[in-house]
Amino acid sequence: MGCLAQLSNPKMLLVYAAVFAALLPAALPLSAYWPVVLVVWLVEAGWYALAACAFSSARVRHRYLRQQAIIDRLAALTLLCLGLWLAFTA
Repeated sequence: MGCLAQLSNPKMLLVYAAVFAALLPAALPLSAYWPVVLVVWLVEAGWYALAACAFSSARVRHRYLRQQAIIDRLAALTLLCLGLWLAFTA
């Protein structure tokens, strides 16, 4: 169920499209597409496996919930900086 929810999430597609547009060369050879997709899949699978293992601990969940506002603000700031960098360098 979680996999279907993630695959149907257009936000994920937009984030990867923005990152790829900023970081990959414009003339990427066709043979490089599959390694890029494989790396993205490995990063996503690894992240969700790590998050599931970490948040299965009540102690980790409690610490995260206490710091959630700070973490959310740092994530928003990071995305803002990436967006500004894209806007002014593209």
